[in-house]
Amino acid sequence: MPQTLRPAAGLSLLLFAACATAPRPRPEPTRFYQNPSVRECLKFNQDHKIQQSQACWRQLLQRLQNEPEFAAAQELSASDRDKIEQMAMAADRRALELRREFDRCCHMVGERRDERERCLTDFRARHRDELDVDQIFEVDAAIAAVHEARERAQGNVEDTLEHAGKLLGARLGPDEEGIRLERVIGPPLDRLSLGEEGLILLIDGVPIRTLVASEQISRLERCQEKPLELLLRYGGRDEVSFERVELRCGPAAEARRLSKTSAPHQGCSAAASDAEVRLGMSLCYHGAEGRIWVEQVCAGGPAAAAGVRPGQQFDRLNGEPLLGMPWNRIREVLAAFPERPVRFDLSTDTLASPAAFSATVLDERQSASCWRAILESRTPEDASPTP
Repeated sequence: MPQTLRPAAGLSLLLFAACATAPRPRPEPTRFYQNPSVRECLKFNQDHKIQQSQACWRQLLQRLQNEPEFAAAQELSASDRDKIEQMAMAADRRALELRREFDRCCHMVGERRDERERCLTDFRARHRDELDVDQIFEVDAAIAAVHEARERAQGNVEDTLEHAGKLLGARLGPDEEGIRLERVIGPPLDRLSLGEEGLILLIDGVPIRTLVASEQISRLERCQEKPLELLLRYGGRDEVSFERVELRCGPAAEARRLSKTSAPHQGCSAAASDAEVRLGMSLCYHGAEGRIWVEQVCAGGPAAAAGVRPGQQFDRLNGEPLLGMPWNRIREVLAAFPERPVRFDLSTDTLASPAAFSATVLDERQSASCWRAILESRTPEDASPTP
């Protein structure tokens, strides 16, 4: 009897040994969270470093798409890549939320300086861990500008547009839309060969029309402390041109042209293949004002899902002012969805702005149907020049 059992016992031991030594594949979620590249990005998430997180996820996604050898070495599944895409979009959304909250503080009514200062100080305290060094500097500069504007309003600091103009090397004048550049009279502006009768619209990305006079002057005169970025507009019959320049005044005066672009006085959606139609809407862009007007919205598209409505107007795209942005650049941003986020805002009423786009883009058949509906809604009077 013992002899007949001996082979069976030996077989049991072999089977046990085989089971004990056979490698067990890691569950898919474990493999994802143990991937070194993923863990690096997750560390930024855990530390609430929004900008670094956004850059990390986007860079990882780009490498997976464009570098086959890198993608193969990562051993990430299709569902893993979907998670990375979701992480990247979440970081994009959070970065946009922070920018919108900061802009809301900056664009409060100019006379309410105390409320603006409280808003900015509270923003800095609540989000300090999420902001990088440059962003903290931007918030501190905005708070300092409010302080300086208060000093000017109380008569403690010289407060004239003439004085600010002398620092820039220009003769300046007030205007409803911004500040007129009437004439260039010296450095640093004379180094750029700028035309006369231009209109300064933005100071460091902030629309001048949202600032009271004392704050406009305060921001211009900070060119003695740090480089100042201005956006100037020059008018033409068919289109307007924009020049973006960077200046520093005082003993270390310098100036350089950052960009020169043009935009139509008005350009509207013109074909079913336009990027905005794939998002389920038609638009008109008023280049001189830097505003987009929503002509029509088609049901079932990303625009409708985000809450965009016909007749709405926006002056910011993904947190960036539309002023000075060429029409083709706007379409490039729209065409990059869903790989890149799309969100429209109106700086004077951000609470009424739609949500970020998230739904699936329209396919070719749906875009064609949407475009037919847009054309049917137009009247001869609606015909507008296109870029």
